Amino acid sequence: MEGIEIIRYSQMLQDAFRYIIQNNTSNYLPYHNLNHLLTVLKYSDYIANGEGVYYDQRLPLHLAALFHDVDHLGGEQKNDKENIDRAVEAFKNFVDFTKEEISLDFYNQVISIIEATEYPYRKAHTAVGNLEKIIRDADMMQQFEYNWIGQATLGLAKESGVSITNFIPKQRVFLEEINFLTNTARDFKKRNWTKIMNEFRILEVSMEI
Repeated sequence: MEGIEIIRYSQMLQDAFRYIIQNNTSNYLPYHNLNHLLTVLKYSDYIANGEGVYYDQRLPLHLAALFHDVDHLGGEQKNDKENIDRAVEAFKNFVDFTKEEISLDFYNQVISIIEATEYPYRKAHTAVGNLEKIIRDADMMQQFEYNWIGQATLGLAKESGVSITNFIPKQRVFLEEINFLTNTARDFKKRNWTKIMNEFRILEVSMEI
């Protein structure tokens, strides 16, 4: 199910989507844009389903997916902690925006899931909960989308301030070193890895890398 379809089932997610469209300063970034938020929402739900997370227990994960890169600085930050702080602040502002009731436990859970996406990871994989592992996996799956060349390669290179010819070899190393935390994400990678790397090889050959 696409991220936009997931939103239609929850008034709170609809409120969040409206808030993000109206207020997110990074909607149009090359990589950390609105499409990335919807992609992470999509894969968070997909992985949660595969990992046996009940449908009525996914809302904190869904909200964290939508907010985890809101107001991202697109490479202008000193470290990712700045981006996480901005995302958390945006979520806090959203809590005042929505008319839906949000308990303190729910509020803290969403923030904890957002904070788990800070990269490089500050908390060890063994020190985070199931939903945090799910969003970490979902956050690494942009490469499996149809538009990976434009977003996950050209987009990330642009935000990183690295030339595309220098970025592509680094991206191959990064992709090959990804170790997914959930069985669902690992199975997805196993089914799709050959296809995506064959496509990546076309890029390398075309760019004479």
